[in-house]
Amino acid sequence: MNKMRLKTNQAIFSDVLINNFGQIVNDMLSETTNKPQGIYRPPFQLSENDEQYMLQLSLPGVTKQNISINQEEHIIKIEAHRATTASNYTVLHSEFNHGKYAREVRLPKNASLDAISAKLQDGLLTLFVQKKEESKPKSISIT
Repeated sequence: MNKMRLKTNQAIFSDVLINNFGQIVNDMLSETTNKPQGIYRPPFQLSENDEQYMLQLSLPGVTKQNISINQEEHIIKIEAHRATTASNYTVLHSEFNHGKYAREVRLPKNASLDAISAKLQDGLLTLFVQKKEESKPKSISIT
């Protein structure tokens, strides 16, 4: 009986890992739970400066009345709903996302959970989260 040997090509595996690294890290660190199918995960961006973090989510066509933002520990939970609009037209093709939007983002440990604000402008939801005092850069003078 001949045994068949299967060789794996490490270069191909490496290319797949490198090409998908950003998505793998995003899924491991940013999302706290897997959402069921049928719920749209809007893209987000987390930025920082010396004073605060800025979390932005793309929610085109969603009004602020249809957005819910909750914070538990260091996790921001954002849910939204976008209904289809009534029209005299029959939709032949649509790439718009309708229905439920949901995203959970883990904040850094030095985020101050007592100072979070949000605004919605032009389909972009922006949350501002202050940093804790002890984590802010300080200038030290020489005596």
